This record gives sequence, structure tokens and C-alpha cells, in this order.
Amino acid sequence: MSRGLMTHRPLAVTEEHRLTRGGLIAVTVLLLVVLLLLPLIVVFVEALRRGAPMALVALTQPDAIAAISLSLLVAAISVPLNTVCGVAAAWCIGRFQF
Repeated sequence: MSRGLMTHRPLAVTEEHRLTRGGLIAVTVLLLVVLLLLPLIVVFVEALRRGAPMALVALTQPDAIAAISLSLLVAAISVPLNTVCGVAAAWCIGRFQF
């Protein structure tokens, strides 16, 4: 090829343009805000709408205590299980070629 046609070097497989990288970061931050932070803020605003003392009274109700206990039990089971499965999947992906 002549030098006139190649004015810049080709990108390596792992390189991106600055605009592409910035766009991907912006989309990630937007999704984080919309899917994680916004619902969390709404939950706290609704829970504290009538004030903190009413929220504390609601947390001491038997149904609330049962719901919190169930959530903690499910988290105590699912977090170690997901950790084991995730490590096994990562090992397989890193060790074998598919």
C-alpha cells in the first residue's frame, strides 16, 4: 500500500476511540442512576413521607419484621450460592476455549 492511503495506524483489538469510551461510560452511569439510585430514592422518600417516627413504628410491625427476616434469609442463602456459581463459571471461561 502506498503511504498516501494510510494516514493513521489501525486500532488494536482492545482500543476504542475516546468518543466511544465516553459514550459507553455515559450509558453505564445513566443505567446505574435509572435502575439503582432512582428506585432507592423513591423508596426512601415514600417511607419517610409521614416522618421518621412513623417509619420506625411501621418497621416494628410483625409483618415488616417477617418481611425483613425473609429477605435476610434469602440473601444469606443466595449470596454464597451465587458466589460459588460465579467463581465456577469464571474458572470455566478462563480455563477452556468455547
